[in-house]
Amino acid sequence: MPIIDDIAGLRRILTRSHTIAVVGLSAQWHRPSYFAAKYMQEHGYRIIPVNPNYDTVLGERCYPQVTDIPEAIDIVDCFRKHDAMVALAHEAVAKGAHVLWMQLGIRSPDAARIAETYDAMARLARARPTWCKLSAPYRIAPADADDCARQCIAALGPGRVVWGSDWPFTRHERSADYGALRERLGAWAGSREDAVLWDNAARLYRFR
Repeated sequence: MPIIDDIAGLRRILTRSHTIAVVGLSAQWHRPSYFAAKYMQEHGYRIIPVNPNYDTVLGERCYPQVTDIPEAIDIVDCFRKHDAMVALAHEAVAKGAHVLWMQLGIRSPDAARIAETYDAMARLARARPTWCKLSAPYRIAPADADDCARQCIAALGPGRVVWGSDWPFTRHERSADYGALRERLGAWAGSREDAVLWDNAARLYRFR
């Protein structure tokens, strides 16, 4: 997600995008978020409202958070203050969105850095075979492990992540309690949990 603020770049983004999650979308017709989203909707874009205060806006179901949306997102359009941008950047990355759109006058270097890191990982994965060891964020940054792991999975794809080189292929497995780690991995990888633990690891380390 490189920083783009020129007309040509913005036009390029809108041409390539279809589904937009609008964070902070108001149901009040006079609010900027409402008439901006309504205009985009009338011009063929799929608008998904994100606001815990409403059930529906513009005829669409409203979600509390970006990560609650069950379908793929191209743009996360944020009508929030700058201090909310870092959390929204994490949500956008976890959701696999291509663009984090901040309004005029809103600047968040930390949010931009998160988006750029995700973009760099995604570009690297497209250029060459790239793997991520998910046990690393758990050990190195436990406070941010959830966001870090979801960013890795979103950027590389669930087929390019493993838990670690030491487990489950280790003779110490039976003596350790991995219940909490399995539960956390399930939250990160969902139905691909077993693939991350076994199939991907076996393929990467050539155990079979």
